[in-house]
Amino acid sequence: STYDGLVINELMASNDFTISDEEGEFDDWIELYNNSNTEISLSGLYLSDNESNFKKWAFDPSAVLAPNAYMIIWCDEDGSQGSNHANFKLSSGGETIILSSEAGTVLDSISYGSLETDISFGRIPNGTGEFKVLSPTPLANNNTVSAEQLLENKTLAFPNPADEILNLFWQDNQAKQIDIIDPAGQLLLSKKLAHNSSQIELNVRHIPNGNYILKTTFKSKTSFTQISIQH
Repeated sequence: STYDGLVINELMASNDFTISDEEGEFDDWIELYNNSNTEISLSGLYLSDNESNFKKWAFDPSAVLAPNAYMIIWCDEDGSQGSNHANFKLSSGGETIILSSEAGTVLDSISYGSLETDISFGRIPNGTGEFKVLSPTPLANNNTVSAEQLLENKTLAFPNPADEILNLFWQDNQAKQIDIIDPAGQLLLSKKLAHNSSQIELNVRHIPNGNYILKTTFKSKTSFTQISIQH
C-alpha cells in the first residue's frame, strides 16, 4: 500500500533529559520512521492512545516523511506549539498507541508496559524488529551498538567476568551515566552518576549470565566495553 514501511519506531513515556522540543520542554514523544525508498504523505493519517477513538489526533495535511527518515511527534497536549504536537500524553504505566488511516485501517500499533524515565521503547532491528527497552536514540537508528564503537574502550571493568559486583574505573574522571545493554540492544541496567565519578561499584547479581555491552557516557563522548557476567 501507500504506507508500506511507515512504522512507529520508538517512543518515550517519561522524558527528563533525553531530548527537548522547540520550546525547550522535555515532553513524551513518538518517533515515526519511513523504512521505504519513497516519500510518504501523512495527510489523512491519525495517531491515538485510545482504542475506541482511532482519529484522536490528525497529522498536518502537509506533513510528509522522506525515505529512510525519522519524525518526532511530541505528546504534550499542546497543539499551539506546532503541527507535530499531539493532543494526548503517554502514560509511563503503559498503554497502546495506534497509527491509522482515514479509512480506519490500523497501519501500526504498539502496546507497552511500565517504562522508566529516559528509557525508550523501540524496534530492534531498526524499523522492522520487535519492540525492546532501549537506551534512547530519537531521530536516529535504534541499532546503537556497532563493532567500531566496541573497540573504543575507555572503561576499566573488573572482575571480568563478574559474579556479584563489577568495579568500574575511569581515567577521564567525568563519567555521567552507565548502561548495561545485551547483544540485542535491550537495556538491562541504567545508572545516572550524581557526581562525575572516577570509580563505582555496580551490583550485577540480578543480571543473567552472558556477554554484555557496558556503555559509559562522558561529557563529550560515549565509550563501549564488553563485559561478561558469570554467577
